Amino acid sequence: MSLLETLQDTLAAEHAAVYVVEVLGGRTPSDSALYTRLQDLAAAHVERRERLRAEIEALGQAPVGPQAAYDLDGPPTAASAIRARIAQMEAALLPSYAALTADGVGALRRWAATTWAAVAVATVTWGGAPSALPGLAEG
Repeated sequence: MSLLETLQDTLAAEHAAVYVVEVLGGRTPSDSALYTRLQDLAAAHVERRERLRAEIEALGQAPVGPQAAYDLDGPPTAASAIRARIAQMEAALLPSYAALTADGVGALRRWAATTWAAVAVATVTWGGAPSALPGLAEG
């Protein structure tokens, strides 16, 4: 896969992440600690999305846009179900950042590796299972 394809795939995954976090944040009481965590998480994903857009534009290409909507399998409303869905969403990002770390060079590779690690930590923090090689097929 080319660097551009990897960037586009990672951007598409971040579009989905922003959607999921914002929808779930909208279903969380605004006076709760969970809401605050979701707002911080949304800001991090928006920042990553914008970085990826800028990288793609720097290659002279048009960034892939978001889908109109994403399937949340009936958005959860209980705090424990929201945390589980966020952990699942973070885990889904791991292969994209692993690929971007492999395909990137220089500053992009450093950013991708740092982000890959942050997403792996976030996966576990939100309740996901730890993995020796997050986002990579084991075996």
